[in-house]
Amino acid sequence: MKVYFQPETGPVRELLLPDRPGVSLHALLIEAGLEVPPYYAVLVNGSLRSVQAVVDPDATVEIFPPLSGG
Repeated sequence: MKVYFQPETGPVRELLLPDRPGVSLHALLIEAGLEVPPYYAVLVNGSLRSVQAVVDPDATVEIFPPLSGG
């Protein structure tokens, strides 16, 4: 599964997570050494989802901090 992670500072990181059916996105991210803050947005194939969701291995996941008002 391909994951794009936008930290609060720095460039977007692209991660390839292993195909582990039935395992939540959160667990896969922790195994990859990435702790996602609870206020971050998680998009799976363009739809807002919980980081606790079990995600299709073919999905594209985008994780980013909330947009700050300008």
